[in-house]
Amino acid sequence: MEKSRDDYNKIKESYEDRCNFMIESRFESVANLIIYDFNYYEKELIIGFRYGSDYGKITFSKRNGDLYISKSESYWDKDVFAVLNVELSELYDDFINFSSRKNEVRFGLRAVNSNFLVDISFYGVDIFVESSTNLYKKDFNLSSNSSSGTYIYDCNSSVVINACQGRENEIFERIFVKISDCPKWSQPILYKIRQNQLAEEQRVADEQRYREMKQQNREMKKQKILEFKRKIFPFLKK
Repeated sequence: MEKSRDDYNKIKESYEDRCNFMIESRFESVANLIIYDFNYYEKELIIGFRYGSDYGKITFSKRNGDLYISKSESYWDKDVFAVLNVELSELYDDFINFSSRKNEVRFGLRAVNSNFLVDISFYGVDIFVESSTNLYKKDFNLSSNSSSGTYIYDCNSSVVINACQGRENEIFERIFVKISDCPKWSQPILYKIRQNQLAEEQRVADEQRYREMKQQNREMKKQKILEFKRKIFPFLKK
């Protein structure tokens, strides 16, 4: 989830840098542009544009592949659009490609190696234990926020919280769910990670076997030398 969020932010930051470079060439250094998060419900790209003391939001939509200004609070919207329409159209498409990641979630997945249930979304992962007395509550919930890297607890036990704090990464790394249960967009990434893990495990195992074989060969060589010495010099103790 964190990698996916990083990919999303890198696209956003890259386009923001490109757009501001082009804006400065048109409006000079007193202008700057901010790219806000994409509105996936309305399928809208929203930016903020400042020129001197004037600031306003500009909203873009697409119809039949054609980008257009759907709403605007800025006097300079047409000027911005004339300079950046190609870049903003590409950014719109790149954000749309993330729609499955942003919208697809998995709730209540059963961990294969513990009693935890798991919720997975673009924004993070929750591990939790349902309440035995109330279907609408949880006895324990630990949330991992992929954008901030923080953890949030919902637990009414200081003993449990203190036992977990500082070990959150280890806890999440040790809880496994079936890759086939995860969001579809994440499955190729997870399969690749798993293949790399298996390859690394195989490499470590091969190295261990190689070291053991070398040790065995050394021991056999020593034994043969000792046997030879005893045969030739039976009066020697070693």
